[in-house]
Amino acid sequence: MFWNYAVTALRCFKKSISTYLVANTGLAIGLTCVLLISYYVTNQLNYDRDLPESKHIYRLDTAETYPGRNPLNIARAPGPVGLAMSEQIPGIEAVTRGFVGNIAVVLDEQKIPEVSLIVDPNFLDIIQLPMITGNSREALASPNSVVVSKEIAIKYFGKTNILGQKITIHRESAADYIVTGVMDDLTENSHMAFDLLLPIGSYFTEKEITNIRDAWNGAYFHTYLKLSPNVSPKDVELKLPDFVDKNMPDSLSRLIGTAPHNFFQFKLVQLQDIHLYGAHLASMKPGGNLTTIRTLIVVSLMTMVIAAFNFSILGTTQATLRSKEVAMRKVLGAGKAQIRLQFLGESFIQAIITGLIAAGLSEILLPIVEAQLGPVFGAYPLQGGVFFLWLLTLVILSAFVAGMYPALFISQLKPASIFNPTEGVPAGANMVRDMMVVLQVLITAILVTVGLTMFNQQQFIKAQETWYDSDRIVITRIPQNENTSLQINYLKEQLLASDNIEGVAVSSAVPSDGSENNLALKLPGQEKPVAVGFHTVDENFLQLYNIDLVAGRLFSAEFGLDAAAFSDGDTTITPVILNTTAARVLGYGTPQLAIGQIQISAGGESYLIVGVVPDIRFRSLKDAIRPEMFLLSDAPGYVVSVKYAQGSLETALHDLRTAWIKSLPNYPHSVEFLDDLLNSSYEEEDRNTNLIIAFAVIAMLLSCVGLIAILRFTIRRRRRELAIRRLYGARIIDLLIVYSARFFKPLLIANLLSWPISFYVLHQWLAEFETRIDLDVTPFAISTLGLTAIAAILLLFHVGRIRSTRPSEILRSD
Repeated sequence: MFWNYAVTALRCFKKSISTYLVANTGLAIGLTCVLLISYYVTNQLNYDRDLPESKHIYRLDTAETYPGRNPLNIARAPGPVGLAMSEQIPGIEAVTRGFVGNIAVVLDEQKIPEVSLIVDPNFLDIIQLPMITGNSREALASPNSVVVSKEIAIKYFGKTNILGQKITIHRESAADYIVTGVMDDLTENSHMAFDLLLPIGSYFTEKEITNIRDAWNGAYFHTYLKLSPNVSPKDVELKLPDFVDKNMPDSLSRLIGTAPHNFFQFKLVQLQDIHLYGAHLASMKPGGNLTTIRTLIVVSLMTMVIAAFNFSILGTTQATLRSKEVAMRKVLGAGKAQIRLQFLGESFIQAIITGLIAAGLSEILLPIVEAQLGPVFGAYPLQGGVFFLWLLTLVILSAFVAGMYPALFISQLKPASIFNPTEGVPAGANMVRDMMVVLQVLITAILVTVGLTMFNQQQFIKAQETWYDSDRIVITRIPQNENTSLQINYLKEQLLASDNIEGVAVSSAVPSDGSENNLALKLPGQEKPVAVGFHTVDENFLQLYNIDLVAGRLFSAEFGLDAAAFSDGDTTITPVILNTTAARVLGYGTPQLAIGQIQISAGGESYLIVGVVPDIRFRSLKDAIRPEMFLLSDAPGYVVSVKYAQGSLETALHDLRTAWIKSLPNYPHSVEFLDDLLNSSYEEEDRNTNLIIAFAVIAMLLSCVGLIAILRFTIRRRRRELAIRRLYGARIIDLLIVYSARFFKPLLIANLLSWPISFYVLHQWLAEFETRIDLDVTPFAISTLGLTAIAAILLLFHVGRIRSTRPSEILRSD
């Protein structure tokens, strides 16, 4: 019996190869889209799930709440916090920490920067990464031990069996370490990123132990807690406010001007949830976005629905035109069940073939998509049986949806109605088909509107006035040590001697760094201080970035670094420049009123306001502008901004490297382009926008296929009517009017329904951005007019084909 159905399906395919080819191609595209998005979503949802006991391990995230500001969520915690929690809060079995280090591996006198994590000795005992060689419990016990990844082992030794080998690691000076373990490379779906593990005991200097490792005033460590199986993270979090109040140093409590637990809040994020739910700031890798995942799931399912409906419409169109075959089979004794089974069987055979094509197509597209977007799919998914089951489920659902409609309605045809095509269509068939058209046009209109708006928002972000010049600026970062200031000054002298370099500036941070240094400033008449962010800079920073003034003056060479010019006896008054938000928050009605005023910090330092500049974004447009000030300093930081002359990039980079070798011969050299750093802030949004736009284009093409099928079917059934109208002198405009009302009604309904749905979706999405476009009618109108224009062109084309055929031929053939 199955063989008979297969033969019947192949004969039908041979008779109507173009219709079935279009239907199967559309379904294959829809299935491929769903598979690709399924791979992406599965990869996103399975971060760190392969690590043993990951359900009991939590990362400690910090929320710092500065007075008058929204909480700042950080993927790290102060160094002493985790260890103190394990001693004072029951239910915490173990704690381990990781600090992102700055080291280089020495090879043949070259210093090669490598990504390292400085960890407690029990790190691998808690975070049980797969080891190739070595004992994870003892690998980091010695201060001069090092655990390397498989990639590093092969890179430097050409093999993985390297236990006991020496590897020279340079930080402030070179030192030999013994390889005590080789771990497997971290998978793509891990929230961690490092290639070497070094023990904490041998990394920090005495000064850093005080200011970093044992300091409460900065979240520096990725801190992981392992809880007892019967302990809930909520139980631990409830004890944290009292813990913070008890343990925060009094000196820090006085500075923040509020209860310690109001400033520091801690959150436990399960290891498996870090990628989607953990804090993004200071994370080892960019985190995922749950809203994006949900959006892509909905979009892929929408595309699949359009493809399945097209498959059904095209199948129904062809099946309806086979009414004579159905009538003859019924005359020869076939029942409704046999007719239904035939059409379902044909649908299943076609869907299975299409599913196999989709599986092959997705495998071909995987490396192509990853070449554009990066490794977003993880391990090749079709190697596992789960995705074959998922593909089979999609195929069965598609075949059922596509085959059930023609099977139910065509099987009800009566042989007596064979010569009356209008009566030959059962009651309700047109309504069901119209509902399919409405739904797929509705989905397409939503995708087009959302895609256009997302594209406009991204273009708006890139075109926003940043109030500074990012062109021709490269960034290099000096390793922090006791000689940093001297090294930077010598480097600046070398660079400014080059004709290829226009300017050099030094600062604690540059735009895109997301620096979170803050000062608490006292306001007259107010008990609570106001937190203002700050960046230390030299006198050239604002000029190099071509930042205009709102009021006052910039730092200049005539004042130099002479902060003592503003001194009053033993008190040093530091010159500062505010942004306009800081001027407003500090209570100055206009920027001009701030000039010449002196601000006192909670720690007693004095700051003289000499200028006000526009709000300069150091972060994404999703983040609110924070009040900030620029502090003139003779030791402004370790980030060097270099502006090269027009058209001299290669020679300027050569001069920069030469100056680096002279100034810092013992440190590896690297540069970053400021424009690349800024663009990376929106890499995820760009990728998601491109995906949405791609799906919108695919959906529009598939909808056009569905509209073509409906038009072809409608006109095919009414060919005789058209021929008779032409015999009585009907013009093409008359024929268009006859069919426009019938054809455009479902399109109009679909477009009207799409407007409120699209508005809600876009309103929610745009709410994530602090600065955003106004949601106007333009994308809605473009979507509606575009789809209507496409439908009009298709209608004109099909009616034109009928008009070009002589009525006598139509009447004779029908």
